[in-house]
Amino acid sequence: MRKLAMRLSILLLSIFTVSGGAIAATIPMMMKSFPNISPTLIELLMTVPSLGIIIFTPLSNFFADRFGVKNTILTGLVIILIAGITPALTTSFGLIFASRIGIGIGTGLLASFANH
Repeated sequence: MRKLAMRLSILLLSIFTVSGGAIAATIPMMMKSFPNISPTLIELLMTVPSLGIIIFTPLSNFFADRFGVKNTILTGLVIILIAGITPALTTSFGLIFASRIGIGIGTGLLASFANH
């Protein structure tokens, strides 16, 4: 049973690591909701999580050595949870943009452990 739970956990981590592009369908609605924001900046919401992933994937091993793999994964999941809920609770484009970076940071913390 424990082995099955471990396999399921790894599969779920993989789902989180590929969920960054899930907002693609909302881009046209965001352009209507934020007419004073440049369309290019709104489209950047699609790629800005990559910045967090690029920086935090190599750092995840450092955090895992210092705080443990389990704590690093849990921290990544909490960051993704908070960053994922934030856009539903705010109308501030700045907070939405920051939350997308947060999703990248959380994903970066998970990415190196999703294929173990």
